[in-house]
Order: sequence, then structure tokens, then C-alpha cells
Amino acid sequence: MKNFQTIVIAVFAVFAVIGVIFFATQKPNSGIITAEISLWGTMDKNTFNQISNEIGSSDLTPFKINYKQIDKENFDSQLIEAIASGVGPDAIILSQDKILKYENKIFSIPFSSFSERNFKDSFVEGAEIFLNNEGVIAFPITIDPLVMYWNRDMLSNAGIVKPPVYWDEIYSMVKKITLKDNAQNLQRETIAFGEFSNVNNAKEIISALIMQAGNLVTTRNINNKVQSALDEKTGNVVPATESAIRFYTEFSNPSKEMYTWNRSISNSSKEFLAGNLAFYFGFSSELNVLRQKNPNLNFDVAKLPQIRNSKINKTFANMNAIAALKSSANVTSVINVAGYLIGDDASLLFSKYFNLPPVKRTLLAEKQVDAYRGVFYDSAIIGKAWLDPSSTETNTIFKDMIENVTSSRFRVSDSIKRASMEIQNLTSKISGEPISR
Repeated sequence: MKNFQTIVIAVFAVFAVIGVIFFATQKPNSGIITAEISLWGTMDKNTFNQISNEIGSSDLTPFKINYKQIDKENFDSQLIEAIASGVGPDAIILSQDKILKYENKIFSIPFSSFSERNFKDSFVEGAEIFLNNEGVIAFPITIDPLVMYWNRDMLSNAGIVKPPVYWDEIYSMVKKITLKDNAQNLQRETIAFGEFSNVNNAKEIISALIMQAGNLVTTRNINNKVQSALDEKTGNVVPATESAIRFYTEFSNPSKEMYTWNRSISNSSKEFLAGNLAFYFGFSSELNVLRQKNPNLNFDVAKLPQIRNSKINKTFANMNAIAALKSSANVTSVINVAGYLIGDDASLLFSKYFNLPPVKRTLLAEKQVDAYRGVFYDSAIIGKAWLDPSSTETNTIFKDMIENVTSSRFRVSDSIKRASMEIQNLTSKISGEPISR
């Protein structure tokens, strides 16, 4: 019976993936709807339906997506309840920080049916987070990389010709840009590093620094289990994560020359929009928001600075992908529709309507006339993420890790070790393994 079930699943997977290949490369010559699915996600409904309608506007693309937008705060509870009640969707739009939460509920495509080589040739390297040791968890449709927005007036007034390409360039800029009153209170800031609660995207910024230094936050072992890698030693004189945390926290230390930020300052986004902060680290999707909130702000965008002489360039990136649920009786149709959503035409539409770079390698190779999009495209190529067992809980863990250092409650190494153990306990909780004490 077990062998029979295995054969049935394998045959099903083969036919499903044949559907992906067919629908991604061919166009049927009939207007008959051959694939209809229910899809849940947190993306804006009107925008998603516009994209879906444009992809399916021709009789040559016969599919229908019944898309339901759910608030991020309610998505998990509504989905789990719906699956338990047998009325869940056929598929979900899965962000990379939800992979571990829903991996046991997702129908993964084995590599024997949809090859790892095919996936890697199609999508940016960062999208490989949607792979596990057995196959494809989900098909990526968007990527949103972390970039550096910078105030052109502030740099010009300080006599600085261009924004930093390497992190060590920030040191000299702090001395030129940061302004303090006679009581040493900060009046103008260079970079919002060193604290957590008043820094937008703090966890993502710290994650990028850790990855640039040579560590991962989590990783899969040979048994496909996810484990913490935060405290791993990489052979450097100073461990990679420790180096990243020391760099991040020194900008809020009043005894350091690099002091330019503290917890009494308002949110980093507000400071940047008010023209008081030289560098703001946000996602490419934040461009229009910044423009709308202060149309008069003279700012530009650049790639996230890197470590000088490093052999690798990295930034953090948020990603979304379409995943079929095991509970669906319509998995073949889901994968057929996914074939349309990962095509070049669809990828360009997602890029256009969400103001994001495409996730497809072939499209990222195209030269961009728009200066902003050129930076976003280059950043998408080096964008990475990590398997987050619980975005809310790890946000607290990262916050505690930083504040334990800035308050001198723990040494940097001890704070990292503590955070690593807490992340390991979260991953163990998901997999049902014993929790460390």
C-alpha cells in the first residue's frame, strides 16, 4: 500500500509539472477555461486582479483566479481555520517568512519532475529559499530588495560627492554630516543604526549585515531540518555575526566618534522625510510612499553598501511565491495557473504594478533607463533572505539581542549566543524536536 501511494503521488507530480511546462511555454487555441483556482494572499486585490485580467485577457490564456485578499494580521488564523474546516483555498501567496510555518501544508514539486537546474536558471538566487532538499515549495512571483535612500542636499552641503559604496566610508561621513548642540544632543543624523525600536526594517538591516559578514541566520541541514546558524564560527578572527552586531551598535554609543543615533529620536522614516537623516534603509516598494509623503524631499537611491574587499555582495529581500496546498483537490489546476504567473509577461506585470524588480533572471538582465529601477534590478540580483520560524517572535529576539548589547547587559558574543538558542528553540518547536534549555 505504501509503495502504491508513492507511485500515485509521483505520477500526479509528473502530470502536474508537465502542466507547468506546457502552460508556461504554450498557448491553447481555445477560449474554454481549463484551470480555475481559489487563491488567498495579502497582496492588494485590485492590483492582483488587474494583473490576472491582463494575463488572461486573451482567449489564448484560459484560466480563472478567484483571489481573496486577507489582512496580514488575520491571514494565519483565517487560513488555518479554513483548512481545518475543509473550506480552504487551493493555493496561497506565500512570503518567505511563512515558509516554515506552512511547509507541512504545501504540496511540494519533486526535483524529479521540476528540476533544481530549471528553477535556478529561471529565478534569482535569493528565490532558492523556496526550495527544500526534496523539491520546489513554491514558485516565486515578486522580489523586493533592501536599498539605501539618501538625502542629496545633506551630502552636497557636507561636500560629499557620492553616497557610500562600502560601509567603512560611513565613518568619515558621520563626522561631516552629524550635527550636535552644545549639550551634545543630536540635531542632524547620518545613519539610523544602533537601536531597534525606532529603526524601520531593523531586523532586515541586521540580517543583511550578518549575511554580508559571512553568516546565515538559519540554514537547512542534510536532513532537511532548519537550524540556527547565527552563532556559527566562519573561521574569521572575529566571528561574522559578532562583527556585524558590533558595527551596527557602535553608531548609538555616545562615547564613540561614530555616535549619530539614539532611542530618543523619532522613527528613522520620519527623520528621513523631515530632512534630518542622511541615509534611510528601506525596500524598493517604499519609493512611492516616500515621494508621496514629502514631494519636496531631494533624495536618491543606491544599492546597500557592502564590505570592502568582500568576495560576495548581498542585501536582504522580501519575496512572494504561489504555493499549492495539500488540502486542495485542485492541485493540478494550481500548478497550471502558476505556469502563467511565472511567465515573463506576468513577471513584467508584477514588476510594473507593484513597482518592484522582476524575479526572473532573463528580465533582470535588461538595461533600465530609469535610474531608480536600475538600482532595484541590481539589488534584486544580490537579494537574499533566511528561513524565519516566526517573524513576530524573531523580531523580538533581534530586538533583545541589540538592546542587550547597547544597555551593556550582555557582551556581544553572549547576546548572540542567547539569540541563537532562542531561534533554535523556535525551529525545534515547528519541527516537533526537543527544545534546548
